[in-house]
Amino acid sequence: MRKWRIVTVTSDANEEVEKVEIFDYLVLATGYLSDPKPLDCEIEDIIQFTSSVPIMHSTQYRQLDQLGLSNCNQRGNDQPWRVLVVGGSHSGSDMASLIAWQASNERWAPGKSGTAPPVEVIHITPRQLFAVPAFSRDYDHPCAFQPFEYKIFDRASRGTDPISHTFDLAYPEDSKNKRMMIKMFIDGGLEDFDINANELPPYCVISETYNHLVKNKVIKPVVGQLKRLRQGDVAEKGIITATVTLLNGEEINLDGISAIINATGFNSRRSLSFMAEDVRNQLSFEPLNSKLPMVLDDTYLCQRSNMPDLAVLGFNSVISWGIVEMQSRAIAMKWAAEVASAPSVAERETYKAVVDHIYAIREAMRIGRRSSVPQVVFSDYMGLMEQAGRELSLERVDLDFDETEGFVCAARWVDSPIGKVEAMKTMARLQDIQRQARDGTLFLARSVFHGLAGKWVSESKYSDGVQYTREVEIHPRYPTHANYHFEYVAIERFTTISTYSRQTEEECTVLRYTEYSDEISAWEVDPKIPLEALSSSPIYRLQFRRKEADGFNSCSAMVLAPNAVIPEADDFLSYRFDFKGTMLQNIHIQRDGCAMTFGKPSEKAVLEVHVSELEILKPQPVHVNDYATKPADFNDSPYRTGSPFFVDALFRTGTPLRNALSS
Repeated sequence: MRKWRIVTVTSDANEEVEKVEIFDYLVLATGYLSDPKPLDCEIEDIIQFTSSVPIMHSTQYRQLDQLGLSNCNQRGNDQPWRVLVVGGSHSGSDMASLIAWQASNERWAPGKSGTAPPVEVIHITPRQLFAVPAFSRDYDHPCAFQPFEYKIFDRASRGTDPISHTFDLAYPEDSKNKRMMIKMFIDGGLEDFDINANELPPYCVISETYNHLVKNKVIKPVVGQLKRLRQGDVAEKGIITATVTLLNGEEINLDGISAIINATGFNSRRSLSFMAEDVRNQLSFEPLNSKLPMVLDDTYLCQRSNMPDLAVLGFNSVISWGIVEMQSRAIAMKWAAEVASAPSVAERETYKAVVDHIYAIREAMRIGRRSSVPQVVFSDYMGLMEQAGRELSLERVDLDFDETEGFVCAARWVDSPIGKVEAMKTMARLQDIQRQARDGTLFLARSVFHGLAGKWVSESKYSDGVQYTREVEIHPRYPTHANYHFEYVAIERFTTISTYSRQTEEECTVLRYTEYSDEISAWEVDPKIPLEALSSSPIYRLQFRRKEADGFNSCSAMVLAPNAVIPEADDFLSYRFDFKGTMLQNIHIQRDGCAMTFGKPSEKAVLEVHVSELEILKPQPVHVNDYATKPADFNDSPYRTGSPFFVDALFRTGTPLRNALSS
């Protein structure tokens, strides 16, 4: 039997000490995401060596000031700074969302005034990217949300027969159907979606914020491949132009780029750099192959069948801890056996099928046949878990689940009494979460809260020739209170427009969400510190519910006073939130018999206003002719019905808003 000779070198008191040890078996768990990829495009020398434009890998990025935007006031508030993020998978979407969130916080954190220039994130993805919310719709129940894993790893979706691990190349027609299904799942429809735009397999990421940032035009995805980076207009120092080749072959230029994040991922160059060359050859190691750096065909994709004393965990696109756990169990059982068993005919056929599949994928990647290469080469998580649990004779912990239903996870299979105790606790908790989401309102407030970000405009109301419109801009920032997990600043504007004048009043509120009680709360802003929330107690909290009157895609929320347990009466103030798929579409407010609806502004919205344009919304002198058509008291207007995001001073004090503010 072959032995493994391991040589380690350590430094002790400036002296290198070499140690040699011999082992019967070897486990490699170095991971295949070890070496950041460089940008695969043409880059002008002047950019690489003399440009002031930061270009960095996603592993290097932490804070916004690394992008050189601290001196951004030199460009003026009306011109956004453009950051280019290159990479169409998890790293790319995470970086785009992170930078957008940090930029929003830079403008709207306590003490800020919202006047810093905005940052526009241009996200280049080589394939169509779909961001699935971490808490997604459960379409089996009205307006219910559940963790996305509960949906994609639902055993009931695979029928009642025993299942095993399957794999195949991607095919254009199948990819088309998958794109349609994913789009329907996320957005609840196929509006503005070209199902024949390309033949590439869809790429999915999980993100609670990406879709909302795209919808609010903070992130602008461009489907194509970065071809060239060149120096921009010499009149603008520190600006470059990116040339992108779209899927149809057309080239476009993206001007005014101030910083670039390389989020194209990693290769495995360093993962096996310490191994002898003959070992790397036996594993068919390709250091620059980011999907299939090795040929692993045995023991649930962690061994080479001709190397039984070596295990490699977490390679071949297998990045799920559940699968790594199954691989570890299988290796432990195999190496603990006194006599190694010879592979059966069926096992040898499986080895060959896996090897053929790996080489087919490698060939498709080599010749650029991208339509054949799926996002995850061995993506059948449920099939592999079920097959491994069956073949390893593990005990199942199903509790309230039937064997062919429920969330598939590693805790459902145990190999020891000690492990079973902990597994039963885990499964009980997972099933309790599912019940609360299915039958109660768990994750509903969280889903509404993330949907609030962006701009909302009410239906315009008219009375005696005067138009009344309410607009809300909701900006993310980092939480400023330890008990809350997400936070927004809501800027509300109530505008009256007549023939001779335009008046706007503005209110600011802080919105918070906490996982502890799964609820949304609204807080007053300290008049002495810009955008700082008063720390005493919230203005109100929202208690969510689902009722038949709301319909399948809607939910309700009632107002709770700061320390109340029972909400206010239904006829005083209530809200209804409408979803389309996982996206929040409309907000309806019912207050004292008055109704108002907020929706996302269209291209022709009356108040398509940006922060940089606030000057035009400052109160203007009232023309004498306005008195004939305008209500005597601005605050007594029947259309000033309260907003979906805060309860104004009229509700809190019983006095008109203007008087309350002046006092």
